[in-house]
Amino acid sequence: MKQTTAILLAAYNGEKYLKEQLDSIVGQTFTDWALFINDDGSTDSTPEILRQYQNMYPDQIFLSENTSGTHGATGNFADLFAKVSGYEYYAFCDQDDRWEPEKLSEMLHFLKNCQKKYDGPLLAYCTLRITDQDMNPISDSLETYTHAALGQKQHYRKLLLANYVPGCAMVFNDKLKDLVSSYPKEIDLHDWWILLLCAAFGRIVRKNDTPLSNYRQHSCNTLGVTNTHSTLDRILDNLRPSVFRKHLRSLTNCRRQAATQTQTLLQVYGDRLSPEQRRLAQNVLALLRSGNRLKSVILGMKYPYLGNTLYERFTFWWFTIPKENR
Repeated sequence: MKQTTAILLAAYNGEKYLKEQLDSIVGQTFTDWALFINDDGSTDSTPEILRQYQNMYPDQIFLSENTSGTHGATGNFADLFAKVSGYEYYAFCDQDDRWEPEKLSEMLHFLKNCQKKYDGPLLAYCTLRITDQDMNPISDSLETYTHAALGQKQHYRKLLLANYVPGCAMVFNDKLKDLVSSYPKEIDLHDWWILLLCAAFGRIVRKNDTPLSNYRQHSCNTLGVTNTHSTLDRILDNLRPSVFRKHLRSLTNCRRQAATQTQTLLQVYGDRLSPEQRRLAQNVLALLRSGNRLKSVILGMKYPYLGNTLYERFTFWWFTIPKENR
């Protein structure tokens, strides 16, 4: 009998932490799941670990390889995303985290309750506990650790500029899966793209309570998160040239990705956006590509950005002008 929930895990050279994550999935109090794992040509013991777990749970764990020709986390997830369909609910999974035993049970219960009020594409996300590489807690809240102004409103406006929910925190329904169907090759971050589409055509809901997943920070994180402390601490840190350059690289990359993603949104889904959504995306795209610093700051400061401080917004709009426009 087919399970109700598909878990999607993109694997690559994850031998160090993979068993711990797989054990946390197998140990879920909710058991009606199927785990689909796509390996991206791992050269360590990851394939052997995956085969071992598949042999132990042949009715719930299914293995495949990334054959799309597009490598990296997003390409691997995109390939897996296109292969799996027909389930009621979906969850992204990182190979180096650890789920709490009640994660799926609580998230699906919450999502189903939300569906009683809304019948369209729906995505729920949970609180993440930030840990070090040994799973020692650093912070019980992603929001507290990053000081990101997430809120529960203006998702579409915010997500045109930056992402604020890692894929490992998400659970979503089949209507969102059917809406996305596949990832355009231009998209750099799989979780940002699906979140933006849900903001445009569905609803995003946040489960506000104890952390249900442990988000491990280690030297090999593809992205990870940064502890921004306070605005004053950020300013003082950025007085050091090396720190400021690193900060600017992150913001510049974010601006580039936001521009590419917004353009793709308009090209692929433009005729389905409301007139207001389309105008907003067009205005944001024009600003993201603008070479006029003063215009960028004056007009860009009105848009909600995750740093949500004048300093962060100014830094984003003034210092990250695209190279071709300088």
